[in-house]
Order: sequence, then C-alpha cells, then structure tokens
Amino acid sequence: MRQRATKNQILGSLCVLAVVAAALIWWWPHLNWSFQISRNQVRIPGVPVTELKTPGKTAGWYNCQIGPVSLKLPPELAKDAERSVGKMTVDFATPELDVSIHIPFKLPVNRQADFVQIADEFGVSVIHLIGDSYAASTDDFRWTMSRQELRRHQVLMMITSMFPHAAAIAVETHYQGPLEGLLIIHDRRHATFEWRLNSGAGAGLIAFASKERDLDLDMVRECSQSLTCDEGHLGPEPRREDLKKTLREILDSMTVVLP
Repeated sequence: MRQRATKNQILGSLCVLAVVAAALIWWWPHLNWSFQISRNQVRIPGVPVTELKTPGKTAGWYNCQIGPVSLKLPPELAKDAERSVGKMTVDFATPELDVSIHIPFKLPVNRQADFVQIADEFGVSVIHLIGDSYAASTDDFRWTMSRQELRRHQVLMMITSMFPHAAAIAVETHYQGPLEGLLIIHDRRHATFEWRLNSGAGAGLIAFASKERDLDLDMVRECSQSLTCDEGHLGPEPRREDLKKTLREILDSMTVVLP
C-alpha cells in the first residue's frame, strides 16, 4: 500500500517546484537567447580592437580645409592628386592610392535617435558602442550574466548585422576629443575611418584604397587622427539635384597650406 505524502514532503516538493520555477523565470532570457543562437547556428567571432596610435611623422604634410572638415595630407595627396567629386565625397587619386573623404552635412536631430538612446543606456558614445560590437563575440555569452549584461551582449550582436565583422580584420579606436572614430582595416589594401561628433551633429568617413601594394597604415593613421570637423560650418544637406554642384564648390574652395 502506498503511503500518503506527509505535509513535510509536500512542502518540500512545493519548495523545489518554486525554486525551479524561479530559476526558469530568471534564466528564461538566457535560455531563449541560447536556443536562438543554437537553432540558427550563429557564430560571430570578435575582431581585434586596439587604440589608434600614430608615429607622429607628418613633417612636410599640408593642413587641408575641405568645407567643415580639416585634416593633414601628405604632398602627393594634397598637391599632386587628381581631384573629383563622388556621390557624397570629394575624391583624391594618385597612381598608387585612392582616397575618398565624405563631406558631412548637419544631421537632423531624429537621425539615428534609436542608436543614440541605446548608447546612452550603456553610458557610452555611439562610436564607442560600435567599437565594442567589433570586439564582441557570440562566445562571450555566459549563463552567469546578469540580465543587463545579457541585454548588452544581445545589443552588440545585433549591431554586427549593421557593421559585419567579416568586413574587418582589425579595428583601431579614437575616443578622444569631440570627434570619435574607428579605423576599420578591411584587408591589406583597404581601410576606412568612420567618425562621429559626440554632439551628434555630424558624421562621416574617409576611405583609403591602395592600387598595387599594401596600404601604408601609418599614413592612414596620421590622416585619420588629424581629422577635425567644425560643427559651426555644417550646413543643411542639399537637395539631390544640387548635391554635385555643392560638392564641387566645396572642393574648389579647398585650402592647402603648410603648417
């Protein structure tokens, strides 16, 4: 004959069930995330991320003002390169190198508002958040993560869909001053410096492409870190039909001086 469960046994069973239920409730986001990653066979490796450092070898370089953007360029780019305009860029071409400088216009307040809100949630800038996403990996997931840590991990993995790790072999960060940026090294011949003003008023990039040999990364670093943007000179984005004319006027008014 089966014995009836005692009150203590019933109470013990209820306690165990309560603990299991509480654990499921607490770890439900972890379980769901782990299941989604496993089911879709997602694996995102991290990209090496380091600080952008320059050797400081810019003797003989020119200070160039191009609309609201200023930067240092070596003579072969500042003085000798063929100049033209692209869709949103002013372009410099030499037999060895192509450089495209995006000309920024004043960003509307609501542009990337959601991105800014997410960055504010984690107490970092937008560029810093993107930099963190390059360093992040699906292997960073831990069952011991707090819900806030899991939320941050999920956000970083989400950002990789917009800034895919496969497009970079290394990233170098510039987080100092009113302009922050990321130097994205795509391969041995291509790199991009993506930047944004901390105020959110403007953003842009410089693209470097070497034609026949490995890119001179020290030159790329010097150009990138020297870049500044005068927020007071950011104009409204012109209409599509006026864009080429505006870019040509900006390029024609470019100033090139020795420091």
